[in-house]
Amino acid sequence: MTASLGNDLSRLPSLVAVIMPAYNSQATIVRAIESVRAQTLPDWTLTIVDDGSTDATSAVVNEYIRRHRLTNVQLITLTTNVGVAEARNVGISKSSSTWISFVDADDEMVPTHLSTMIGEVGAHTEVDIVLCGRTVVLSTGRETHQHSKRLGVFAGAVAARLTLSDQLTPFPWDRLIRRTLFNGTGFPKGATRCEDSMTNVVLCSRARRVVSIAESGVRYHVSGGSITWGRIYTLDDTRIAWNYMKSSISPEMKSGMFGLALNNASATVALTIAQAAMTRDGANIPSERRGQIASVVDECRKHIRLRDILSGFVVNPTTGMAAALLKVMPALYRLLYRRYVAATYEVAG
Repeated sequence: MTASLGNDLSRLPSLVAVIMPAYNSQATIVRAIESVRAQTLPDWTLTIVDDGSTDATSAVVNEYIRRHRLTNVQLITLTTNVGVAEARNVGISKSSSTWISFVDADDEMVPTHLSTMIGEVGAHTEVDIVLCGRTVVLSTGRETHQHSKRLGVFAGAVAARLTLSDQLTPFPWDRLIRRTLFNGTGFPKGATRCEDSMTNVVLCSRARRVVSIAESGVRYHVSGGSITWGRIYTLDDTRIAWNYMKSSISPEMKSGMFGLALNNASATVALTIAQAAMTRDGANIPSERRGQIASVVDECRKHIRLRDILSGFVVNPTTGMAAALLKVMPALYRLLYRRYVAATYEVAG
């Protein structure tokens, strides 16, 4: 399943192990690697996991490691495409560190990213996760700054609830995670959608304290093609991640305000799948694909329950409003959402 090229870092302890999953990333991966090498924090290792790429990703990385004589970077090549969740798990298992950080092969770390995150650990007690803001870089060159809705220091269980409520970001690459949180768990194998957000809920539920800061630590690159083209996902694609999360959190996190947050998350999952389908619609798509999109949106509408909408209005009114609009007026929701995508990401709406 795997073939290691270059260095073996499993016995080279570091303060932070950076994990970079990659698939057909030959055009951008050197930029991502160089952003890690530019970190002001010196004590890091980088594990790149090529997830069965069909392009020259592994060749590009291997040549880069050789040319720069890097001893703290390793390449793991998977012979088959197993998905980003399992690729991240492989990267974790093949590295040794106190902390784990992720970066995607088409993004960049800000040079001070790791040092800022480690600084937050030192500034507070019993911190197990730090998450930061991000700089969104559009294909036009325009940049915007975004961060979690909630900032501050939270108990782990509270952070898990805020993640379910969409108040903390769902990404894996904007955070520093204590390695021990992954003991006995990881990203849900076989999951293709929502694996990141559901894993974050589980990890936060295991953490003692979580710190959320506004400062940007990652440059997240968005292309028009990534927004408007690709596979049409269904709710079935989210079930592995959802069931993993539900089975991994404690019973206490399924009632009261946590129960409301779970209902909100259920609506958020449906909204995410419906939105992805809507952005893959267009005037020139085949009628068969248009019918598939309509079927997915209809499935998402049926999935949203009244209690999900009401829970959303309690824990996150934006989600409650969006879920209600998709439920009763899907055509208007589609129009508004596509306009939002066009304005935010500067792609055709």
